[in-house]
Amino acid sequence: MIVLKETISSLLLNELNNNTNKIMLIKNNGKFNLEKFYSYALEIDNKKQYVFKKLKKEVVSEPFGPLFSWIKEKFLEKKDNLDSILEELNIYPTHRDIIKSYVNTGIVKRDEDILYVDYRYEKNKMYESILKIYNYYSKDKELWLLLENLNFASYSTIQWLSWFLKQNIDCNFKILATVSSFKYSDDKYQNKFDELLTDLEFNNSVLQFDDLSDNSDDEELNAIDSSYDLTTLGENFFYFFAFEESERFFKQRYKEIIDKNTRKKDSNTIDEELAHVLIRLGDINLFMSNHESAYTYYNLLFNQLVNNKKIKAYALQRLSLLNIAKIKYSAAEKQAKLSYKLADSLNDDLLKFKAYSLFFWINNTGEYRTTIGSFTYQDEMIKIAKKYNQYNMLAYFLTHSFSESSTNSNYYYEGHALAEKLDNKNCVLSAHLNTALLYSVAGEFNISILYYKKVETLLSELGDNFRLAQTYNGMGYYYMNGEQFVRANYYYDKALKLLRLNWNFDEICTTLLNKALNALLAYDYETSEKCSSILLSVISVLKLDRLRMTTIDRIYGLVSLINFYLGNIYKCYTFISKIDITKEILSNHQHDDELFLYNFVQGLLFRHEGKTEESLRYFSKANEYMSFIKGSLQCLYPKFILEYSITLASVGKILESGSLRSKGINYCLERNQKFYLSILNSKPPVKHGLGSNLSNLSWVIEAAKQQNTIDSLNNKMNEINFYRLYQEILSSGYDKDKVVASSIDLLHNRFSLDYSLLVFHEDSTNTVVYSHNNIELSNEDLFNYTKIIKSIKEPYVTGENVVNLKLRNFFQHIIDDKLQSLICIPIINDNKLTASFICLTKIDTTLINSKIVLDEDNLKTISLIVKQFIETLKRIEGQEKLLRIASTDMLTGLYNRQSFFNTINKLIENQQNYTEKKPICLFYIDLDNFKYYNDTFGHNIGDSVLIWFGEILQTLVGKDDFAIRYGGDEFLLFFNNCSLEKAKSIGDKLYEKLESVEGFKEKICDFLEKDIYIPNDKLLSCSIGITEDTLSKDLDVIKLVDKADKSLYTAKKSGKHHYVINRN
Repeated sequence: MIVLKETISSLLLNELNNNTNKIMLIKNNGKFNLEKFYSYALEIDNKKQYVFKKLKKEVVSEPFGPLFSWIKEKFLEKKDNLDSILEELNIYPTHRDIIKSYVNTGIVKRDEDILYVDYRYEKNKMYESILKIYNYYSKDKELWLLLENLNFASYSTIQWLSWFLKQNIDCNFKILATVSSFKYSDDKYQNKFDELLTDLEFNNSVLQFDDLSDNSDDEELNAIDSSYDLTTLGENFFYFFAFEESERFFKQRYKEIIDKNTRKKDSNTIDEELAHVLIRLGDINLFMSNHESAYTYYNLLFNQLVNNKKIKAYALQRLSLLNIAKIKYSAAEKQAKLSYKLADSLNDDLLKFKAYSLFFWINNTGEYRTTIGSFTYQDEMIKIAKKYNQYNMLAYFLTHSFSESSTNSNYYYEGHALAEKLDNKNCVLSAHLNTALLYSVAGEFNISILYYKKVETLLSELGDNFRLAQTYNGMGYYYMNGEQFVRANYYYDKALKLLRLNWNFDEICTTLLNKALNALLAYDYETSEKCSSILLSVISVLKLDRLRMTTIDRIYGLVSLINFYLGNIYKCYTFISKIDITKEILSNHQHDDELFLYNFVQGLLFRHEGKTEESLRYFSKANEYMSFIKGSLQCLYPKFILEYSITLASVGKILESGSLRSKGINYCLERNQKFYLSILNSKPPVKHGLGSNLSNLSWVIEAAKQQNTIDSLNNKMNEINFYRLYQEILSSGYDKDKVVASSIDLLHNRFSLDYSLLVFHEDSTNTVVYSHNNIELSNEDLFNYTKIIKSIKEPYVTGENVVNLKLRNFFQHIIDDKLQSLICIPIINDNKLTASFICLTKIDTTLINSKIVLDEDNLKTISLIVKQFIETLKRIEGQEKLLRIASTDMLTGLYNRQSFFNTINKLIENQQNYTEKKPICLFYIDLDNFKYYNDTFGHNIGDSVLIWFGEILQTLVGKDDFAIRYGGDEFLLFFNNCSLEKAKSIGDKLYEKLESVEGFKEKICDFLEKDIYIPNDKLLSCSIGITEDTLSKDLDVIKLVDKADKSLYTAKKSGKHHYVINRN
């Protein structure tokens, strides 16, 4: 730290002129006025540009404030030349439109979403753009940017300054900043601010006046002013990769939107904005690797706006992308396929393109084979991409789906040219790696190594340790196939060294597997076994069920082979028995690797037992599978041929043995494999010592244990967040159907369920509350299901006893498909079955990995959730019952007066969100001759007459209409979306029904158990006043009733038994 004894501007200016640092910071500047220094510098030094920015404690409404505000000012001075400047500076092409739109309108525009695989690369490009622009405007005259109160700068500026400090790049400008406090304006990012100050100290970039003290500022940052358009601000910061600040704006907007008063204004527009806000909040957290927060927002999107098909498709696509990031490929593919179906039903090309993109990423990152599956939609995807300017995604698709050697190589070259045009080196590098891998698989190792060497230097410069580790893995594979086992081992060790800094256990396991295979080929079985033991420990600790580049069965086969050569026969049997040989019935060659290893090892084991005939049968099958193998196990061919030929010779089949050995020799000659050529020519192998002491790899298991702890904590947080989200749904309202739909959808998304069923069993009545995809259960199905479920006393997950098999078979019949796993939860109270819940996953052969298996942990979570869910439904039903009692006339079961006013007022309130005005009609009804019935037959008959008349009224109303007992013998009928012509028809129908029952004579006779006589002029009838209006916010309900009442009065006065219409 440089301490200035004087506080004069001249001394400071002299110090800055002599200092070569890019950033200088004045700490403890309580008595130093940077603005005065700015004035002084301008006055005496005209050889430099000076720009002064005073920062205040306020919400920064501009990304990289105040850095970009000056850029904006300069660009606006030369607005007409903006395109040429950006091109001259070679600004990343995608970012040119972002900068131009923001400078010209203050609102960022971008055609294509930020790709998940690109966001780090693009963020770095945006940082480079700011640096290039500052260099451009200081190329002729050195620039000094003076920032007062850096502790009030935007967080994106703090991040950029930290990045800029680490760049070893010549620049024509310097930054001089002051801080008024060590406390950053946003506590959340205090650590990052402290890191910047520490880095500046370390670089000797801090100036301090020795007579100054720290000014602590505890004032809270002001809330975001309501005058800001929060969504626009959030979007601007998002596309400038200032995710943390973008999240703040979107979070506040989300809180505003879910406020009921906000949503009343224009529900359709607000719902669209809500969807956008939730997508952005999810995206931000996905990019920042906050997977559980991303999951929460995407699920809110799915559940809050579930009736909107387009938004539901967006939600499924984001959930699919999240599962790709979490390496849950089966769930990702399931969601991607559901989103495609919705996109197809909407005939929405852009949505379909996004679904296709997900299929591509799943195949590219999730398939353990190294070639992309057949894309039947490739032409349509390419066409849509060009139509909607989705060129970044198109470049990835073309360069990764096709290769130079494929029949569609023109697609590969088109994609490569496109990536170069877009200046997307991330895509070019990824394409080179993919191409190298494809050539390796095809056995074209000399071409493969050229691509690996192309990217090695670039990745080293970029500091991309993960992809550099992948490259070293590929280079190791190349040297292994060339029998340069020591050199291959060297590259595998280099890969592991890098992976120690960047844990990726999929790649760590792949490297260990390659290292074990390399040692096996080199006859260093001890090293091979130790590598495989570490690999198995990692798989066990992390509970891995597959890896990107291989399967667990394939690993078991290789481990059993290693143990055979070490003489560990028991272990060999143990691991070979773990391989699922039911795959042998499949004819798609997807499991040839595992089946080759299985049959190869079985051949060795039977030969070891002296059962040569059985041994030869397995060797023959292994040979058949070997002919289909195109991957890394091809390198085992010479070793396999050697063992097969030895077995044939042992039973006297010398000619066959020799012929087979000749094939092996030719194979080695074609590939210049001298090591195994020598062995096949009956020379003893020269063992390679690859270092069986692998103590330097002890970190791998420790890292796996730490990762397992982290995963367990994340899973616990995941569980807590899931419960919290579920509780929000359960407490979200009193709409039973919405709660059921939202709750079940959440379970389906969370556990990748294919079907679920909820049944209530009460008082010998079985009611289906929910059946997924509206799969109907017949009365017979429901009876059979209940019979089975009554015999199950405890929740369980996929059992094998007789009862459970019956349930399993029952549901296979219901969904017409094979089950993978099933959870059954009977709810029993006082030894009585009151409800039951079933959920299941099915075997889907179209998925990359169809094994979505429900387990005991899932059972615990789902059991707890379902019990709370059912309790909530019971509570809602109880509340609905109370509401019905409060809103219902106790005698007739019709709405009462209070309920009428409440309901119509809600209709008016909801109508405010729509511009279309619907016609309504109101009937005011008064019974004719009702007094005669009361006086003649008694009040019990009078009450019955009111009930019977109410039943007639109920037959006249639809689901959007309602009948009301208004008081005494007065009734109302309210008809929504009803014309006067329709009202007249309803009135005529009412009189027809009354005339047909002849004043309820027959019912009264039955009630009194005697014959009665009612004069025709005393038969029960009614007079009706009808009025019309429109449902709008201006509707006055009291006046509406009054108009109908006046029409009723006219009808009564003019002779009863007819209706009078009050025309508006």
